[in-house]
Amino acid sequence: MNRTAAVIALLAATVFVSAVAKVYVVHLNRTAFTDLQQFAAARDEMDIEWVQLQIEQATWSRHARIEEVATERLGMRTPDPARIVMVRR
Repeated sequence: MNRTAAVIALLAATVFVSAVAKVYVVHLNRTAFTDLQQFAAARDEMDIEWVQLQIEQATWSRHARIEEVATERLGMRTPDPARIVMVRR
């Protein structure tokens, strides 16, 4: 009877450890899923910011905008056709 009690105690301890391990693994899984959701949200925000930056770059690099800045801020102008020299190889 003593040996039977020891086997039952060992099995009970094994079941208890298994149950605690399952609870721990479920906790880790939920934590990982929460992190995954946060990373996905951050990725989506960065994607939106990237699109906005591309639109901004396209706006600032338009030819008309560059010509406007060159004319107004830098005082540049198109040279007279008589002063243009073509350089050939």
